[in-house]
Amino acid sequence: MAILTQYKTEEEIPEALKEHCTEVAGVFVVDVTDIETHPKTVKLKNAYDREKAKRDGQATAIAEVQAKIDAMPEDFTSERWEELKLAESKMVDPDKQKEAVKKQLEENRLAVKKDLEEKHRVENEAKDVKISTLNNFLERTIKNDRLRDGLVTAGVDKALLPGAMALLASRVKIEQEGDEFKDMVETPLGDVSAKEYATNWVTTDEGKPYVAKADGLDLKGKVKSHGMVNDGENPWITKHLTQQSIIVATDPAKAEKLKAAAKAYFAAKK
Repeated sequence: MAILTQYKTEEEIPEALKEHCTEVAGVFVVDVTDIETHPKTVKLKNAYDREKAKRDGQATAIAEVQAKIDAMPEDFTSERWEELKLAESKMVDPDKQKEAVKKQLEENRLAVKKDLEEKHRVENEAKDVKISTLNNFLERTIKNDRLRDGLVTAGVDKALLPGAMALLASRVKIEQEGDEFKDMVETPLGDVSAKEYATNWVTTDEGKPYVAKADGLDLKGKVKSHGMVNDGENPWITKHLTQQSIIVATDPAKAEKLKAAAKAYFAAKK
């Protein structure tokens, strides 16, 4: 049977506990010296302390609120309170504001970098196009000049020169070696200059139709070609065998022209 800590009447007190009981406020209380350490007492005391701390905290909060209310102006309204709450919500945390500014600066830097890179890309493309255009023009000019020089030297008729150039232009290549431009034509026997190729070309079946025909001879026996008088006597007219052999060895194409001119000359004498 559990022992009670208090009894309503003296008769309820067990005989063994009567000497340990004291009447307090109409009840008989058992004198217990270590009641504070009893588990149930400790549990109850802890619950009480928590509740007391909670009530004390509420009292403090109420006091703080009351202090704020007391500090408010008499004309302070709920509308003013809402305005203050709205203003507070718009306030920016300094650290967040600093981070936002840093982020914005970085975005601006990247945007400027992108714009500059795009600008440089467009400028470089324009420069590349200009350089390519100039190089193409320079190559065409060099190619045409050297091919024309070679064809004229080889004796191509002036009237047929544009056609001969159009026919041969694609065969001439221009290569740059340092600051120099070299013209060349690929042949089965190796690369040759445009001038050398033109000289050989006029002796082929393809090139012969483009060669100017001799206009005849002047009164001194000099060959007239392209409307002009060539320098030197025609050794096939003057019968100069040594000159004939030299021309045949050094310039077979010219030798053929001089032979044709001599034949025309003697035919005209008959």
